[in-house]
Amino acid sequence: LKFKRNKRGYVTKVTIAGKEADNQEFIAALNRSSPCFEMKEEDGEVVFKSRGFGHMVGMSQYGANMMAMKGSTYSEILAHYFPKTKLKALE
Repeated sequence: LKFKRNKRGYVTKVTIAGKEADNQEFIAALNRSSPCFEMKEEDGEVVFKSRGFGHMVGMSQYGANMMAMKGSTYSEILAHYFPKTKLKALE
């Protein structure tokens, strides 16, 4: 069992017995709420510790709220989560 993680610690790839498994199905099968988890053995048991409720798609309401509380504008928040998009006023 091997995990590949992104820079934020989220599991992005799961390999079981040399074969890649569907990441979201693996997380759901473990009844985890987030792909940000650690797995280790403690006292002969496998222990999973996870944090967050993320799905790695789109904007985190918690992260966006924290940015706003620190003074970021809506355009800065959107640029952080969607860096290749441009805001445009609707006519």
